[in-house]
Amino acid sequence: AFQWKYTMTIASALALVQLLLLRKVPESPRWLLAQGFREEALATLVELRGDGEARDVEEEVVSIQASLASECIKDQDVWKSPRVKRALVVGVLLQVLNQLTGINTVMYYGATILLAAGFDKGQSLLLSTACNVAQFVGVWIQVAIIDRCGRRFTALTSTLGVTISLTLLGGAFFA
Repeated sequence: AFQWKYTMTIASALALVQLLLLRKVPESPRWLLAQGFREEALATLVELRGDGEARDVEEEVVSIQASLASECIKDQDVWKSPRVKRALVVGVLLQVLNQLTGINTVMYYGATILLAAGFDKGQSLLLSTACNVAQFVGVWIQVAIIDRCGRRFTALTSTLGVTISLTLLGGAFFA
């Protein structure tokens, strides 16, 4: 009867850890420069890039400032750009696809779904935990390779992974 409290406590604790760690995320150097905080932008870039690349940081600041100075498009005109419209549509459609696949439901109610598929309580909790660990590992793999492989590759491979896993899960109900 009290098992949901343990699950909620763990989820809340993880959310709290994330909230606390969020304070460690620095402001965007671009935003800092746009607001006139040059020294803070330099410090943030040095922190992000490391001490070994300190001389490159100055060049990056100059590049960002040049980019900011050359921007002559008004904020409301940005939405008229075909490139921005396309990126917005793709982003929204990816989020819709994410919601329509039902993967969040599977992740939240995995143990219950596995119980309904015929696994006993211990097995369903173990398998649900394995699914969550696999998702955690998969996210970190994607984070590690996104700069080398690009967003498109990581989006396609994760979509393929979701498709395969949901197909296998659906097959468990017919076995």
